[in-house]
Amino acid sequence: MITLDRLGQYKPLAMAAMNKLASQLSHALGLQVALVLETQIDDRLLERMTQLENEIFSVEDNVYSKDDIRECLAEEDSMLLLLIIDDRIEGYTFGYDDDIDNPTVKDTEYFIDTAVVSLQYEHKGIGAAIAGIILLLLYLMGYRNIGILTEEKDKTGRQLVKFYQRLGFEEVETTEEQGCAMKITLTDQLVKNTCSRLGITFPASELTTSAKGNTTGNE
Repeated sequence: MITLDRLGQYKPLAMAAMNKLASQLSHALGLQVALVLETQIDDRLLERMTQLENEIFSVEDNVYSKDDIRECLAEEDSMLLLLIIDDRIEGYTFGYDDDIDNPTVKDTEYFIDTAVVSLQYEHKGIGAAIAGIILLLLYLMGYRNIGILTEEKDKTGRQLVKFYQRLGFEEVETTEEQGCAMKITLTDQLVKNTCSRLGITFPASELTTSAKGNTTGNE
């Protein structure tokens, strides 16, 4: 699983972005917020993750078991970002390197498998802010084409496809089995916008042309 060391020389930038967003959310909520790239998976964590999934998703097949999550997090370049509010996990996002020859979403190289925030903290802009951090981290790792699968709506009726469209994702196809497949191409401007919102410096110019696997010497 990915740690910040995977980013090599860009680790300080990633840390600054995560800490700045956590500070902004702490101020907005009046609560203590932390963003953590987790690498230690235990039953307690998995139990909380499945609780949140059941809270959010309306389609039973979209809810993972503990074993499902373990399997996903064993994939290459798997990443698990936790949202912790007052010492309790209230959201998480995880993804992994996809099979470039047979990707889950056409013409993508990294798959964001699951992204959830507790309903207790909905409509506060948290999901969009965390998505920006995830996309920044993937950009720093050298990934450019990112895929997701999503439902049209969640249990509360929130328009998930429209949410991801506002982030810059485009619809690729929709099927009854998989739901809506969407993708985004990470550009310099998209990452600049994320950095600007956080008040941090955009990455060095040489990074903008880097390809996956060439961003850092640390694997």
